[in-house]
Amino acid sequence: MDKCFKEENIVEYAKKLKVIGHPLRMKILIIISGKTSCVGDLWQCLDSSQPSISQHLAILKDAGIVTSEVDGNKRIYKIVDKFIENLIKDLSL
Repeated sequence: MDKCFKEENIVEYAKKLKVIGHPLRMKILIIISGKTSCVGDLWQCLDSSQPSISQHLAILKDAGIVTSEVDGNKRIYKIVDKFIENLIKDLSL
């Protein structure tokens, strides 16, 4: 019987889902979905400390789910992984 899925896709998606499985990371992704946000915007909105938000953003960035760029004295984050972006949009409805 032929497989009805590609094994490499399953492994890749499972790794990504594990990364976003933390509730605070999910909230971060929902907030930045479809727009860009800086750490200051996120910690105020989530009532969490700046170091905690930065730590979770670093994990998302290391996994290739978000990217950042410097804008003046702010670091702006946005989702770059289309699989995760589509998943978050579906969850946000």
